[in-house]
Parts: sequence; structure tokens; C-alpha cells
Amino acid sequence: NHPHPSNRLEFGGVGFSPVASSQASVVALDKVTGMALLNGPGKYAVPDMKGEPDEWDRGVNRLNYEFEYIEFLNRGWRIGALGDQDNHVKNWGLAVPTRTGVWAKKLTREGITDAMQSRRTFATFDHNVQLWFEVNGVDMGGSVPSGTGLTATVNVVDPDTPIKRLEIFADVDGVGGKPAEIVARQQVRSRNAAWKVKLPTTKPGGYFFAKVVLDDRKAWAWSSPIWVRGTKGR
Repeated sequence: NHPHPSNRLEFGGVGFSPVASSQASVVALDKVTGMALLNGPGKYAVPDMKGEPDEWDRGVNRLNYEFEYIEFLNRGWRIGALGDQDNHVKNWGLAVPTRTGVWAKKLTREGITDAMQSRRTFATFDHNVQLWFEVNGVDMGGSVPSGTGLTATVNVVDPDTPIKRLEIFADVDGVGGKPAEIVARQQVRSRNAAWKVKLPTTKPGGYFFAKVVLDDRKAWAWSSPIWVRGTKGR
């Protein structure tokens, strides 16, 4: 689901990594497929589709779980990006603009389930932005072989909000190394963006994901990662 504000990295503890030796950890790698980067406010009783941040949105200074997303990915979790309201009242989809974007091959229960299990998802604080991310033709949530010659493609459309910039995060040294950081930025300032960018050489276990910035204070979207696999397929 999501980390808890009382413990930013609460997710079974640092020792519970899916690349640890225990059988439970190995099984968990394929069972846990997503994490909320946006969560709440769960008890909003009235619509607030402007999405004004408050204390439920991670406080004044940090309005999302991006830090935790990167931390959990660095532990080896294969998690996609999700956004939710943690809804406690019957106003689903109306209280805030937070959404999980799902790229389903078929608009059916099975198609959406497959997309979420495959991590073809993105988290967004804007209700109608569309974000697509791929590397060398591989969809977000997938994996590419290690080596040179990797190119990321980011496509973003928002019908009513200009896109300020795009960013690419990369973890180049794999699980347990240095956390992912921004390796490329592209200014946009329009409602449509199509960007291709060369990626750095990355060790197996590393990954990339895209971030869309609509407004520096409150409006973002994040793609699910694309991982770099080694000779054993992980």
C-alpha cells in the first residue's frame, strides 16, 4: 500500500528485502507489485479537485512518497507507481485529483488486473494527465538487458495543464548501491511532450523511471520503473 508517516520506511523493515536469502522474501518479490507515491487525504467529505495540498499530503515540505519509492526500489523491490486517496468516505474519484493511471491492453477486469500485475501504471496528482514511459521499446514495468545503447522514450499529454518539465531517474549500480538520482531533464512548457534520451550504462538490478512536473509545489506524475536484468533474468 503505502509507507506510514510515523515511520517513513515502514515496509517490513530494512532487513526484509526481496533479494534476501529467505524463501518469504523471494516469494514476496513477485507478489508485491506496487506502492502508493500519493495517499490521502482519506477523510475528505467534500470534493477538492483543485488538489490543494494539506497535512494529509505529506505536509508543507514534502507532498509525496518519492523518497520511499526510491528507497524500496533500492532494496530490490519490483514495485510500480500507484496513487490513491485512502478513501474513508463514499466520494470515490471526487475528493481529490490523485489517480493511478493504468495502461491496459483491454478495458476489462482481466485487462486491468494484468496491467497492474505487469506494473504498466503511473501515479499522478492530476486527474487527466497521461504518461507513457519505455526503454528500447520495452513497456514500463518490464526489463531490458544490461549494456550500452539504451534509449528512454517519454510521452505525456495533459488536456488542460501545461507540462513544465520531464525528468529521468536512474539507479546505475544496482540493488543496495547509491539510490536513484536524476540523470536527465527536459523543459517542456506545453500540454504535449515527446522526449527521447540516451541512458547511462547501468548494472543488473538497476532501473529507470520518469517523472513529470506540472507544478513544482504540488503536481507531479511518476512512471513505474524499467529494470536492467542480468544473465539470470533478474
